[in-house]
Amino acid sequence: MTGFAFHKNLAFELEGVPCRIHSLPANGDVVLEFLTTGAMHVSTRDKLLEQYANGQIKVSHIASRTSRALVYSRPLADLPDSVRKEVQRRAAYVEGICEEGDPIFTAQRLRPVLEQIAKRVGDAKQPGVTTVYRWYSRYRATNDPRALIPRPDRRGSTAPRQPDRLLELLSEAAAEAFRCSPQASVSDISDRLEAKVTRDNQMVIGGTPLKMPSRRTVYRLMDKVDAYDKSLLQEGKTAADKRFRLSKRGVQTTRILERVEIDHTPLDLFVIDDRTWLPIHRPTLTVAIDHYSRMILGYYLSFAPPSAAAVIGALRHAILPKSRRKVSEKKLEWVNEWPCYGVFETVFMDNGLEFHGVDLESIAYDLGIVLVYCPKRKPRFKGVVERFLKTINHHFLHQIPGASYARFHLRGDYDPTKHALLTLTEVTEVIEKWIVDIYHQDVHRGINDIPYKRWMHSAQLYEPKLP
Repeated sequence: MTGFAFHKNLAFELEGVPCRIHSLPANGDVVLEFLTTGAMHVSTRDKLLEQYANGQIKVSHIASRTSRALVYSRPLADLPDSVRKEVQRRAAYVEGICEEGDPIFTAQRLRPVLEQIAKRVGDAKQPGVTTVYRWYSRYRATNDPRALIPRPDRRGSTAPRQPDRLLELLSEAAAEAFRCSPQASVSDISDRLEAKVTRDNQMVIGGTPLKMPSRRTVYRLMDKVDAYDKSLLQEGKTAADKRFRLSKRGVQTTRILERVEIDHTPLDLFVIDDRTWLPIHRPTLTVAIDHYSRMILGYYLSFAPPSAAAVIGALRHAILPKSRRKVSEKKLEWVNEWPCYGVFETVFMDNGLEFHGVDLESIAYDLGIVLVYCPKRKPRFKGVVERFLKTINHHFLHQIPGASYARFHLRGDYDPTKHALLTLTEVTEVIEKWIVDIYHQDVHRGINDIPYKRWMHSAQLYEPKLP
């Protein structure tokens, strides 16, 4: 997916006029070049983000959602000289056909061009038209020269080449060996497998007998077994679950928008109607949080129960840039910025019905977002958002008139409906003020850092991209 991001030479339409990012000065300005006239225009990041949110910027989607998989993650300098030379050779052909204008991939049209390029670079083995087309497609899908790196590791099938029956016998042999001794070795498994293969072949009449794999092959097959499955065989389910339970440090992420967690909770706060001033109900909050920085990416607040609409609303708010809203009280205006926006890589969520739906899956597919459903009754798999929901209820909302408290016995003679003072709009303003100016600006114990600073530092290395 090609989206909107502050990258040099990114082309897009601004209010219907084609332009591109010419340069990005250090002061935060963005220099645009209008492609039809060649005129230059200086704008700012905040202004362009606002225009994007208002629908004034459109980006053509010319690449597939799988383009990220085509790019090798290592720097070119880390590669051997032979591989770098091959990348340069491929780049020469791709750049050569691009210089000819929009290429027409026919043998008659491209063969003379490829011959000229081969003579210019001194290539004795001129590639074919089909091969160059593959290189060109990968490069255009990513605009990254690393897409031209040879990937012999992806050639061929990754599935085991052994017969299914042999794999079944291997599984039985491994289970038996670990039942006898949790410390069973691959040699023990191989001996049991050999006996099973011999017995199985004796029962085969007229068929092709199984061939016993070498000890080295058995080692390779066992290496492919998931670590959790090995622990399950050796120690049992309870011990395996305990061993692979998330530690206090939890899942480790390396950048913003790599992992996002989303969940709902009823707020421990009664809200009044803005016309009758009578208490209505407790609203439901849906929150999306960035795992790496602990920044709140977006939310959705309403009186409706958890639903697909709430999830999509929270995701929309999370992806789009945030602008300051008009507030009922001046003291509720943000002091700091809410810089979070961009398409994320993976979303972790519950197995609830509201998270399963064609609309949500379709949106995720179009944006290239991977949806991961956590096991039932296992909240630790999205512990970051769970902890935030407890924080906002117990440490913030319990200080506001109308707080209901999580446990009924804590109320005593206190009636939250009689003390409720805030409308839904006012609750929204108060929550946003707390998120932007307090939660984002305080040191978070989970990362031992300030979420805002952590986000801004990572955003300099990994520019967020809009759809």
